[in-house]
Amino acid sequence: MRRRRFLQSMLMPALPVALAQGCALREDPLRIGANLWPGYSPLRLAVATGALAPEVAVVLDFPNSSMVLTAFRNGAVDAAALTLDEVVLLAANDQAPRVILVFDFSDGADVVIARGELRRLDGLRGKRIGVETEALGAYLVARALERVGLTLAEVDIVPLPVDRHEAAFESGQVDAVVTFEPVRSRLLAMGGRQLFSSSEIPGEVVDVLVVRAETLARRRADLQTVVNGYFGGRALALSQPDEAVRLLGPRAGAEPESYRAALALMNLPDAATNRRLLAGRGEGLSATLERLAQTMVALRSIEQVPPLGHLLVPDLVNGVRE
Repeated sequence: MRRRRFLQSMLMPALPVALAQGCALREDPLRIGANLWPGYSPLRLAVATGALAPEVAVVLDFPNSSMVLTAFRNGAVDAAALTLDEVVLLAANDQAPRVILVFDFSDGADVVIARGELRRLDGLRGKRIGVETEALGAYLVARALERVGLTLAEVDIVPLPVDRHEAAFESGQVDAVVTFEPVRSRLLAMGGRQLFSSSEIPGEVVDVLVVRAETLARRRADLQTVVNGYFGGRALALSQPDEAVRLLGPRAGAEPESYRAALALMNLPDAATNRRLLAGRGEGLSATLERLAQTMVALRSIEQVPPLGHLLVPDLVNGVRE
């Protein structure tokens, strides 16, 4: 940051000259932070196919959700691909988040997987469960434990970023993990047993694109380009998943077979559905946000329900031409 301020100070004397010569100075590309969750792949496909030009936006890869959340909090990224519970966390910490796009609803892609000898959720009492504590993991495991009358206090929560789930599970460092594709498929192949999935709490595990209110006001045109490009990438991901994996390579987050399996376990809403979800009139994500916030208060993830009325912004999906 100091280097950037130094360079800006060096450029300032040249600014009047540039303006006098009729030159327009463009802002830096939007920095969008995301982990390798396959539900975010349409955004990366927009970049890979040229629908989203690099001078408009770049997608920065992070190994786990907690790092994306931290980067957004610290201003290291302008936008972030996050889960809806993480948006509530940001709102509770006065980060002024605005949801401008719904990527997906997880319908079984997020899971609790235990070692093979653990056959039931109540068998997790006193066991070590690896989760990304600041991300979806803590929320999902708490909702799973509720089914059998257990609380987070009755298990041993092990903070564990998703890029370490497989190794920790294989080595016996943890007895179970809250994870998602493609790690899900690999752990099941290793003999893991799925005890709970997001399909059992439909509509609660939602991935969204988040910006700050200030960024939305200042970079609206560029963000509109991002949203437009996303829907082009979505069409490619759904119609040609093998081609999507070829274009993205390791950034697909999975091999072709696992990528297709992951897409089958989530719902990627189209532009029309996005408009309804973000409308904020007591339906769609408005009700889901309220329910999530209340649950997070009960779980002591946040102290109180933050103001939620301005979080959902349908303007950009309303501007998508189909």
